[in-house]
Amino acid sequence: MEPVRFRVALGALVGLYLLIELVYVGRLPLAMDEFQFASEIERLRSAVPYRDFPPYKNLLGFYLQSVPLAVGRWLGLGPWNDLILLKASMAIAVALTIFWIADRLRAFFDERSILQATALLVVMSTFLERSGVIRVEMLASLLGLGGALFLLRGRAMASGLLVGLAFLVTQKAIYFVLAVGAAFAFECLARRGREGSGRALLTFALSVLAPVVLYFGAFTLVAGVDRVWQAMFVDSSQVALWTDYSDKRLEFWQQTISRNPVFYLLGVAGIGCLLAPPLAARRPVDDRRRFAVHSLVLLALCLWLGWGAASAVRDVSTDMAMRKEVLTGLRDDLQGLTAEVAALRSDLAQGKTPDGSRIDALDARLATISESLARTAEAANRMAEASAQAVGDEVRAFLSRFGG
Repeated sequence: MEPVRFRVALGALVGLYLLIELVYVGRLPLAMDEFQFASEIERLRSAVPYRDFPPYKNLLGFYLQSVPLAVGRWLGLGPWNDLILLKASMAIAVALTIFWIADRLRAFFDERSILQATALLVVMSTFLERSGVIRVEMLASLLGLGGALFLLRGRAMASGLLVGLAFLVTQKAIYFVLAVGAAFAFECLARRGREGSGRALLTFALSVLAPVVLYFGAFTLVAGVDRVWQAMFVDSSQVALWTDYSDKRLEFWQQTISRNPVFYLLGVAGIGCLLAPPLAARRPVDDRRRFAVHSLVLLALCLWLGWGAASAVRDVSTDMAMRKEVLTGLRDDLQGLTAEVAALRSDLAQGKTPDGSRIDALDARLATISESLARTAEAANRMAEASAQAVGDEVRAFLSRFGG
């Protein structure tokens, strides 16, 4: 296919995405998180992060998103229209990135394959709904996608810098670091014994660390090492390892897969094609396999998260069934207590003096119910702690296996 025809077709697909996305920007209601992220961006105008407040995420994405908001203020659009301008800017940034990366992929894949993949992406419902929201994850994803492109080209430094910058947008970009790092590690193992076999992996690692170290060092000058370390690594890891998002994570995967089954099926099949004999690839086998390792690691992380969510939800469901039996017995005890109190009230209304044995029986029943309530509260606390502990244990076990 001629370059001009390819770019016209690609531009039409990206234009379709941008048209749909701008309609979404103007018509869909803003989610609660979008107001929270906009508030975090606005906070940067009057306070010094890490010194005056611990930021919710790393700050590069917030600083990038502050530019459209500043333009909106300069134009006098008003607070609401400032937010709409930011969302529209996000959509435009995504569209331009898709066009640029798809055009660069012509050096590796058949043009028709690229256009088909782009067509699948621009009508994928979850992508359409999330790519223009006021959050920083999409910015990190764009940088991670750029890192994957330079991985495919074998440029370790550029790939490392991009995924390192992605980490400075959000700590969730550690997935991109792991995926690209695994690909270069695979290449290092495949070429062991040859001169310079570990150079790409070392270059990648140093390139990832460079922007992170500069960012960390700059903010420690104004806020101190402890505060920056706590916000960048400790707090975020506690949220990732100890906060139980299992039910929400499973619900997300169920709805996105049920609405986009073809997208996910063909995506997995595409990874398989990278490992198969060259069909549409134009690069050596090493390049395709390096990229396939990157894709497989990302897929494995997603599958692991989904599996962990499903397991945690099943455990909670089983535990809840057991607690139901305890609560049923407690309900029966409360009903009996209600009857005893009603009988005593009737005797007192008639001027009768209740006998001591009935008072003792009532005290004993109250003690039993109090003990049951204490056990139920303790069991509920154990169940919540066990769920969070299970998720954290699975994360640490996975990371230890990965690192070992």
